[in-house]
Amino acid sequence: MAKNVVLILEYGDGGYSCYNDEPLGNYGVIDGDGATAEEAKADFMKALQECREDDPNNKALQDLTFTYKYDVQAFFKEFSFLNATEIARRAGINPSLMRQYVSGVKTAGEKTYQRLNACMSNIKADLQATVFWWSESLNIVNTAISISAFAKYIGMNASLLRQYAAGIKVPQAKSLKRIRQGIAKIKGDIDTGLLIDKPVLQYV
Repeated sequence: MAKNVVLILEYGDGGYSCYNDEPLGNYGVIDGDGATAEEAKADFMKALQECREDDPNNKALQDLTFTYKYDVQAFFKEFSFLNATEIARRAGINPSLMRQYVSGVKTAGEKTYQRLNACMSNIKADLQATVFWWSESLNIVNTAISISAFAKYIGMNASLLRQYAAGIKVPQAKSLKRIRQGIAKIKGDIDTGLLIDKPVLQYV
């Protein structure tokens, strides 16, 4: 049976790091780095493969699956369409303090991660419940996601999308399909973007 390994993704000094949350057999931390999250993930896999080649009989390195979890800075960097200020308000976090977490000026504590995880779970549930009701979904998008970022995400004029969100105009079938597909894709993206539960030792 495959063992699931939690990999932490953090952002700092202009790049990403990806490393295992707990030791793998007699190996401590296996680390991957890159300019993007995907590059860091790939670099980790390369390092893991090198460990396997050096120690082919080590069963702790075989038959693994992976779950990726992000620190605050990496999370909002990777999912840049999310509106950190509005999410902070929804989560009951001071928006100014949240911006410092996102920029790396300050480090978020365990309670902050708990609030953010609960908030993101609610946003996912809201998007799931309203995926067929574009107007309600756009209201969620308007508070949790930058309309400008969402417009760019789905290839639509931002000014026109704001009019749809405000109820000034009603989208035609082609635009409505694009909005619904975009909302579904965003939900899929943030479903894979899990936040860590608390700061790891390297942060504190």
